[in-house]
Amino acid sequence: MLSALGKLFDSWMRSGPKRLERAAATKDAKALLEAAPQIISSETSLRNVAAARSLLALAIDLHRFLRRDVLPLLDDGSLVESVVAPYSAGMMANSSATKLVPHMINSIGLGTFNPGRSGLAQLGTDALLHWRLWAIAAAMQENGIHILALPSPRLPPGALLPEGFPMSWLGTRSVSWDTTGFLVDSDILDNVIVLEEFCSDRIFWLRIQASSAASSSDVVCCSYYCATGGDVQTWTTLLGDYALLSRKFPRANFFLLGDGNIHLSYLVDHPARCGCLHCKQPPNDVRIEHMIGQAGLRAINPLAPTHVSGTAIDLILVPRSVAMPARVLSERIGASDHHLVTCSCKISLSCFYNNAIGRVSWQAGEVWDEALESIAPALEALSVAIQEVLQSTDMRSPLLGGGVSKKLRRAVLDSAAWSRDLLVVLVGHFHGAVRVKSNMLKCRDSLSLSPSNFTSDAAFKAAVKEAALREQNRAANTYSFLRQKDRAQSERFLSSFFNKASEFQIALLDESSGEPLSHEAMLDLLVEDMMSRASNDFPADARSLQETDLLVSDVRSRGGFDLHNDSWSEPIQDSFYTLEELDDVLQKCHSSKKCLHGCFSLLKSSQSSHRKVVLGLANLSRHIGLTSTLWSLRQFAHIRKSGAKIVRKVQCLRPISLVADMAHVIDGLWLARNRSKLESFAGPNQVGGVSATNLLLLAILLLAQARDYQGLPLYLAILDLRWAFDVARLSSMKLACFQAGVRGTDWLLLDDVLDSDRQYVQLHGFLSHVFRLGCGIAQGRRFSVHVFNSLLSWLRDEIQQVTAANTSAWLPKYAIRALAHVDLEASHVDFYSRPSPVDALEPCVSRLQELMANAPTQASAELQTMINSLGSYADKCALLDAIGSFSLGPLQYVDDATVPCSSPGAVRAIVNKGGASAYSRYAARTKAQFNYGKNKTCAMALLNSPPLDHEALDCDVVDQKHILGVLFDSQLTFLPLLSQSLARGWSMFVDLFHTAETGIKENSVNTLYSHSVVGIYVWEAVCFLKSL
Repeated sequence: MLSALGKLFDSWMRSGPKRLERAAATKDAKALLEAAPQIISSETSLRNVAAARSLLALAIDLHRFLRRDVLPLLDDGSLVESVVAPYSAGMMANSSATKLVPHMINSIGLGTFNPGRSGLAQLGTDALLHWRLWAIAAAMQENGIHILALPSPRLPPGALLPEGFPMSWLGTRSVSWDTTGFLVDSDILDNVIVLEEFCSDRIFWLRIQASSAASSSDVVCCSYYCATGGDVQTWTTLLGDYALLSRKFPRANFFLLGDGNIHLSYLVDHPARCGCLHCKQPPNDVRIEHMIGQAGLRAINPLAPTHVSGTAIDLILVPRSVAMPARVLSERIGASDHHLVTCSCKISLSCFYNNAIGRVSWQAGEVWDEALESIAPALEALSVAIQEVLQSTDMRSPLLGGGVSKKLRRAVLDSAAWSRDLLVVLVGHFHGAVRVKSNMLKCRDSLSLSPSNFTSDAAFKAAVKEAALREQNRAANTYSFLRQKDRAQSERFLSSFFNKASEFQIALLDESSGEPLSHEAMLDLLVEDMMSRASNDFPADARSLQETDLLVSDVRSRGGFDLHNDSWSEPIQDSFYTLEELDDVLQKCHSSKKCLHGCFSLLKSSQSSHRKVVLGLANLSRHIGLTSTLWSLRQFAHIRKSGAKIVRKVQCLRPISLVADMAHVIDGLWLARNRSKLESFAGPNQVGGVSATNLLLLAILLLAQARDYQGLPLYLAILDLRWAFDVARLSSMKLACFQAGVRGTDWLLLDDVLDSDRQYVQLHGFLSHVFRLGCGIAQGRRFSVHVFNSLLSWLRDEIQQVTAANTSAWLPKYAIRALAHVDLEASHVDFYSRPSPVDALEPCVSRLQELMANAPTQASAELQTMINSLGSYADKCALLDAIGSFSLGPLQYVDDATVPCSSPGAVRAIVNKGGASAYSRYAARTKAQFNYGKNKTCAMALLNSPPLDHEALDCDVVDQKHILGVLFDSQLTFLPLLSQSLARGWSMFVDLFHTAETGIKENSVNTLYSHSVVGIYVWEAVCFLKSL
């Protein structure tokens, strides 16, 4: 059985695998050995699990093969820990192999350089932009410059820096002239902090933190660009910022670098009769020179021009007390009409270079069919062994007639899951189904493209143009290939050139000292942040929580049923999954998506033996009512939520998670059988995981217009749950799913999956320790949205409990006639009383229904009398809603809820913080909390509705609000949305206009224009047009 795998291993070893491939295979083999269930590694007696004897014997044979035959030959004792392998993921942060070696820098070079009239914007070919960038980078490295101010760079928003470029851009991206920023050597980027509150288009401030405050001071740099003719306004702002920052950082060394477009008198030594702009300054230049002196600054430029006109307008300003030389480079760089001005500054910096040697990941595609076919006998034997266990009723839960303990049943499932993992991981490595990406520090391309390596300037220019052309052709050829093979993937590739919003870098700081954190400290901080959310002190009703826990415990003790009061009428699907069900699930898996342990190409392989193993494992999990420990581990990564592209604060990050490949299969099969129950329970107004948001947005728009036409008010109560996904209680979600109709084995599986969930954090290839949050929905699992939606149905119920009736879109004719003779907004009416209980209006509704059946002509007068008799505005509106049609309740998209309300009292009953409000009742019942800050939970009056009183509500009252990504304004003009859409469309058009830098050909531009730019206008214009 194992002979085929052994031969494949021998052949792979004889072929001489690459260094990284062997290191990754060794690391994964060791991880598999450590992950082996104890029942296998200890070769425990099999007498108590006769039905699983063949399965466990097979697992033991595989364990021996790995331990005795593979690892001794595979492990050469080097490189293992410092590679990111496909099964075992990254490197443990506390491992000795992952320690970072510091490289000390005692001084840095600073400079300023205006790249010229055209800047870096593309006017001709792609090579011009790349040539200028490489020429600037080469000059920086040749002259020891780490931070270079680039005034007026004209760097297009969609343009990519060349691959392997040694510098990072920090600053404004625009093709306009009035921008500025810095090129920063990537080696010191972690030590740089952007002072965002002081930055604007023409002024950009950085702080470079010294590694040791005792040995050296920080450096604060400013890049500036001032308009010609004496830009007094920009200089006033710049010098004002300097005054504030010099008080904020009194020990720091300050350098102001940029193009001032002024002519300082002391930067030249000309004859007395000279009439140049330095010697006979314009009035504004005289004024600005005086302002600079008053601020305590001076230019340290030598007596040399910085512009081809013979003037010195590119300046380095420092405090007057600092004695420091600067120099102007005589050679012209990148055909600019400016010269580079540079100086140096002492500062102690520790630069940490990641010594991970590279990443090895699984390949996608048909390579897995051939790989799995080579070990078909072993996979077939594993499938047969699993089928034997499925025939045994003893392996079921004791609650459903089984006789084996939970611990032993899980050990059997873990053994089967581990055996499958071992087979596919080893064959993946030995068959070459891997991709290798080396991260070894190489001699940078910019060094080979340095002018000093060429015999002439013409040869240097020819070399960089050739490199740029090669990159252009590579990108174009890649796009053409994808266009023929996979049109959707080609469009994603094309869009990646223009959508760089997702690019960011995590470099967290210590909150108390402001010092950069090590990778290990950053991981600890991320874990601590997640644990602090899980162990929050949100107020809650302890009695309600205890009652929920007891109900869940009772359901668990009855095998997922309520034997005393189970009125569920649908038949329970407790049979095994079928191959057809598995095929449907696998068709929905995207090969480009990521997962842990394996890959989706492996799962989607058509190799029959492996597919039978996958189905057998899913049914084995169902048979014993448990999930495998190997499928319960999730990997958290973090994405940027807000703030700068270099993320310094953990609050600016949002966690997302990856799960094991088999977990996707198990979840998909479970969800296919329970989706209809969960969606029915969540209700038609919950579209999360069901449909797009368009219907909810149009529902709000049409409801508002219909009610306004009839003279009826409409308000929106907009909810914002704090950390909704992260703090959801497991017991509450389990009970909600039970109420939705999830029963028997399906409920027991969900119960075990949520209880077994464990997590770790991955950052820059480093891994944290494994921890357990004990709350929150398991993000990344395919059932997570539907399970979470079931819990949020409780919020819908609480809202409907306090609002008496859903908001109706249309009134019957007799009600419209009555409304014409009633003043709903009379001065004596109580606007902010909450609606009366639902049953209080029942007699009125019943009376009106009786009149419509027997004496319809009297209904209008009777309704008029009823409305006048009601004392509160909320009750008047609630009565009209009760007799109206096309009612609309809370509109939900997962945790985003927008509630249409007919009165201010209804809004108050929902959003206020009092114990009787819907939000407070839900929060107390589920230990949740709502955000009441700016742009969080709020209310808005639409069209001609009476205005809301800020004093009567505990939330903000707003005139416009983003609802599910679309900007609504209170008058539904959508003019703010239109302005926003036009700005976005223009930005994308500018990106396309400068598309030559990306290497994409003209025919590709038309494709992207129709899909991206036009798409934005068409989609967001729908709401605007509907409002006309």
